[in-house]
Amino acid sequence: VGQYVFPGRSKDDLPFQRGDLLVIVKPTSDPNWFRARNQFGREGMIPANYVKPRQVVTLHAMPWYHGKISRQEAEKLLNPR
Repeated sequence: VGQYVFPGRSKDDLPFQRGDLLVIVKPTSDPNWFRARNQFGREGMIPANYVKPRQVVTLHAMPWYHGKISRQEAEKLLNPR
């Protein structure tokens, strides 16, 4: 996830905005840079210190998630009588 605006400085850079989701395609020989892809499929170089990992949400931690249940069990949960 982009933490800052990165306008890019060369044609090899991938510009992004704060909050943009980026996929790290691969690390580079320079630990300060990653090769990444944006939501439109464009690839380029981004500074490693301008992004942070996206926080993963676990469904099992959500109170509304009941896992793999049957239709009958789901109907009981939706219509408790």
